[in-house]
Amino acid sequence: MSFEEKLSAKLKGLGYTLISFEVGVDGCDRGKVTDGSDYAYFAYHFAASKITYGDFIINKIIACVKEQFKLTHK
Repeated sequence: MSFEEKLSAKLKGLGYTLISFEVGVDGCDRGKVTDGSDYAYFAYHFAASKITYGDFIINKIIACVKEQFKLTHK
């Protein structure tokens, strides 16, 4: 299972949908997530380390997404 597939599955389990995922040539991957009514965006550097630190990075992305939705749904 690829990093994107793992991320998408974890997000889906939390009620979110990964809309886009871009592997950046600049070492920064980016993505867009929806909760059905709004959008959240994420970016992280060191794209090559997603193989070694995949679960750690996914958890950081999820925390970022949750925080954005918490702020937009006040």
